[in-house]
Amino acid sequence: MLLDEQALQKDPGLVDAKTAIAAMLIAYLANGRSSAIERDEERAEELLRDALEHDPNDAQARKILGILRRVQSRLTEAQIELETSIAVDPNDTFSLRNLGSTLVQMGRPEAAIPYIEKSIRLSPQDPFIAPNYSWLGMCHVLLGHPDQAIELLKKAWTANPRHASYRLWLAGALALKGDLTMRQPR
Repeated sequence: MLLDEQALQKDPGLVDAKTAIAAMLIAYLANGRSSAIERDEERAEELLRDALEHDPNDAQARKILGILRRVQSRLTEAQIELETSIAVDPNDTFSLRNLGSTLVQMGRPEAAIPYIEKSIRLSPQDPFIAPNYSWLGMCHVLLGHPDQAIELLKKAWTANPRHASYRLWLAGALALKGDLTMRQPR
């Protein structure tokens, strides 16, 4: 973020630097690392507003704004921004996954599945494949499909064994089937 800040000081019109700084601020907000939540939200809003004034069809800025809206629990607005990002760049796996997760949070797991599946299909070696499998597994837990959920959540756990939420969702899926034992997938 420091280099983007320096670049922005030298040229206040650098749209990519504004979007990159906003993305970092939102990552801090989403991960509970922000020490000044309101200030960081306001700064991210301002930077994204500037970027979108420059180009209303900037897929990156729309995607980042969609994630900010999700972090703010403004889920309908998040959905709109992420759908706009996907309309501009239909193969952006990050936007697809985030639209899927937003739909899950909106209580629409069935609507989320095609977006998350497309994200996996487009990038099966994605470094973020574990969250894709996890969100897809959550969809199936919520829809009462424990067999599909177990398979997907095991893939998530295998892809990232350190992430505790994958194990929690897997335990829930196993419990739906009456299996109260859990072993690490091989």
